[in-house]
Formats: sequence, C-alpha cells, structure tokens
Amino acid sequence: MFILGIYNIFKFICDFVEYIKTNKVKIRYKGLNLIIFNSILSSINKYSILMGSVTLTLTLSLMALSAGFSMESWAKGYLKYRDVYDFDVSVEGIRPSVDMDYINNTYKNIIDNINKKYSVTDSVQVEEYLLNESNIENFEEDNFYAIGLSDYNSMRKMAGHSEINLDNNKFAVQVYMDGEYKDDYNDDKIIMKDNVYTSDKNNFYTDSVGEGVYSYYSDKVIILPDNELEGLYLSGLSIYANTKDVISYKGYEKLNEEVSPYYQDIIISEKTQPGIMDENIVSYVLVSTKSEKLNNSVSGILLFKLISIYISIVLFISSLTIISLHILSNINNQKNRYIMLRKLGSDENDLNKCIMYEVGMYFNIPLAISLISTVIFWAQFISYNSTQITTFSSYGEFILNILNAFSIIVVLYLCYFISTYKLFKDNMR
Repeated sequence: MFILGIYNIFKFICDFVEYIKTNKVKIRYKGLNLIIFNSILSSINKYSILMGSVTLTLTLSLMALSAGFSMESWAKGYLKYRDVYDFDVSVEGIRPSVDMDYINNTYKNIIDNINKKYSVTDSVQVEEYLLNESNIENFEEDNFYAIGLSDYNSMRKMAGHSEINLDNNKFAVQVYMDGEYKDDYNDDKIIMKDNVYTSDKNNFYTDSVGEGVYSYYSDKVIILPDNELEGLYLSGLSIYANTKDVISYKGYEKLNEEVSPYYQDIIISEKTQPGIMDENIVSYVLVSTKSEKLNNSVSGILLFKLISIYISIVLFISSLTIISLHILSNINNQKNRYIMLRKLGSDENDLNKCIMYEVGMYFNIPLAISLISTVIFWAQFISYNSTQITTFSSYGEFILNILNAFSIIVVLYLCYFISTYKLFKDNMR
C-alpha cells in the first residue's frame, strides 16, 4: 500500500507539472522553465522505479534512525517507572499445599541475609491471592490478584507514595502504568463472605509500585481489607526491600543464586508435580535488583540505538550514492544540451537555476516524500501512545529526539547534494 502510494505521488507531481506547463503560459515561458518542466516529466516517467525505490529506502532509513533516538528516552523513563525497589523477588504459580510457615520463614531468612550484606532499611512480603469466579461480579476479566491493604500501603510507603484508606465495603484498584478509569467499573463487585465490596474513581491508582505485584495475565490488582483474604488461594507473592548500601551487579548474581532455590520447590513445575504439562499454568521465580535492571536497560538501549543508527546510515548513504551516481553518469548526455543553450544566449543564472532543479529533483522529491511519510508515522504513533509518552518521557523530549535524528539526515543530505551539484555544474561549463 505504501509503495503504491509513492508511485501515486509521483503521478500527482507529473500531472501537476503538466498542468502548469499546459495552462500557465507566463510561467511556462519564463526563463528556462519549459526545459525544466520537460526534464522533470521525462525523468520521473523514465526513472520512476529508481526514484520510488530510493524513496522507500530513505523512508526506512528515517524511521530507523528516529526510532533509535526517540526510544532511548522512552526506555530510560520506563526504567525509572519499574525500578522502584533496591531488591525484589516475584514468585508466580505457588502450589496450593504449601505451608505458610515455610513461606514466612523463607522471607525472614532472605531479608536477614540481605541485611547482613547491604543493611535493609525496610521490606515487605506481599501475598497475592487469586479471587474465585464466585467472588467477582461484572468484571471484564477474571484472572487477577487481590492483596491486603497493609501490604499495599507498605509498598506505597517504600515507593515514596502516601498510604491509602478504604471506606466501608470499598475495594481499591491498582493498575499498571496507563490504565484509565471507566464508568463501567462502578458496576464491579467483589463478594467476600457476607460482604459486598464496590469501588469508584477515588479508589483507582496508577502510581508505580513495581511490576511483580501484577498477575501474569492481568495489569490490575485488587486491594481489600486483610481479614477478607483468609481462605483464598495464595497464587503468588512478592518480596520488596530497600537497602542502605548499593547492591552491585555481582551482588545481584550472588543473591539470585541464593534466593531462587528457596522457591523452586513450592511452585508448580515438573519437579514438584511430575507429569504436569498444562501450558496454561504459569510459574516462575524472578529475582532482580536496581543494578541488574539498569545494566540490562542500558545495554539494551545502546544495542538498539547502535543497530538503528547503523541500518539508517547505511540505507541513507546507499540511497544518496545511487542518486548521485545516476546524475553524474548522465553528464555527457546533458553537457551538449547546456552548450547549445549557451550558444542560444541563455543567461548564466538561468542555466544555474536549471542545473539546480535538475539535480534537486532527484534529491528533493524522494527526500520530501520520505520526510512527510515519517512525520505522519510519528504523529500517529504519538497520538496512539500519548499516555506512555507522558509517563516515561515528555512530548518535548520525545519530539526533540526525533528532530535530532532528522538533523543528522539533513547534514548527510546537504553534503551529498552540494558535492553532486558542484560536480555536475563544473562539468556543464
């Protein structure tokens, strides 16, 4: 569709030039405009495949480079959003028969171990319970966690947010990142024992409290009074800790080796339940620290940016080289025409104008189409992802990174255009 659109644009340009040439007599016979118009029509009709291929390559180049620059700020902002605690453990898919004493003792042993090495300032174990279908009413989804109010407030306090209170028969909702409150949520109900809980917009939270608290299948968590969670299935848990001393990447690797085995025997797996092969069951143990997240994020950002720059520059230089060689290869054919125009008394300024249009036509038309296509693409991207952009970055920073990418392209373009124009002009004397 995009390729078809490119050729339609070329057709439109030809039709527009033909219209001016046919209907605008004063413009047609001003200076060497007639020769310029004929040159544009002849070149586009004769080399439309070449110019279309160059336009497509330039568009891919612009998108790759601007993506590399703009996604850098996005990734850095996303790191700040998810990098809330100095240390965290996420456990998903706990077996129903696990003893809570074992879980609590494991938590105590882990925190004691970290405290000896890095001085723990505060910590919390968040127990994540799975609500049954009989507990929920009018919800769009049915596979999310419920956690206690005390655990949730401990998380918020550690993350730098204020604690919350629940009114009688009210539950709160914590959603991931870009969740928006819908009026339909007013009809959601949670039925616990003899109590019916409802919610409203005042109990809807999007503050960053880490990623581990969310179910694998959902981006929301229900907050209920602690006593209402008794008797529910403990499907997952998360441990969060902040430390006085920085946990290095080597420290993370050591902690990962020490902590993971604690939970490998309590999650649903082939090891604990031989013969279980249900692909719908998700279970894992994930240990992370700020240093680990920073290391992975920085290396990922750098790799993505280098690859995008490399691909973009290679594509862009290849395109401009093809255009430049195509123009310069026709020097001998064009030289006789300019010699004839000089003998006919054409003004040198008009000849230079003609050369400028002839060289600029091959450079400017594909580049202009590519720039417009890329701007439309990013405009649509920004409109569809406005919430994420404002969460992780800002419109100004995001657009500035795209403009920085465009500035690199403009510099390369000017170098090729000026050098090609000068060579072509010197050979027309």
